[in-house]
Amino acid sequence: MKILKQTSEILTQTIDLIQLLDKSEYTYPLKVLNDSSVGQHFRHIVEFYVELINGYNHQLICYDNRKRNTNFETQQDVIINEFKNIINTLPTFDLSITIKVKSNHGLHDEDNSFSQSSILRELIYALDHTVHHLAIIKIAIQSEYKNIDLDPNLGVAPSTIRNNIKLCAQ
Repeated sequence: MKILKQTSEILTQTIDLIQLLDKSEYTYPLKVLNDSSVGQHFRHIVEFYVELINGYNHQLICYDNRKRNTNFETQQDVIINEFKNIINTLPTFDLSITIKVKSNHGLHDEDNSFSQSSILRELIYALDHTVHHLAIIKIAIQSEYKNIDLDPNLGVAPSTIRNNIKLCAQ
């Protein structure tokens, strides 16, 4: 399925980006990120996929249950291995499976709500979420680490890329 190929491509691009950064660039708190690091944003990305995989295995996804594993935000080899594991795991999923999603958009535990979704829809959500955070990471890197050459399409939604191609062709 195309979404699996697209997810693999974006996550591979994410791994490549992580490998461009040295440890201090990866972990340093940046003002442009409200004193968080790019590593913290990569951690945030990977943990959505971790919860998607956990949810698949338990028939319930709750993105609020992220472990916020600091190893992902401080150790590039750890997060790269996790991304590779995700790339290898997702193709084994039946994307048509219906799944329950638990959400809490309030400040209290009792503010939970549940909805029905599918693994396909949640994978699309995770991919959109990844592109969004890559855009934030790109802004930070362009602002703080001018020596790093970035793919101009990093963090750009595929619909925007397609639209730009159409505009250039006219």
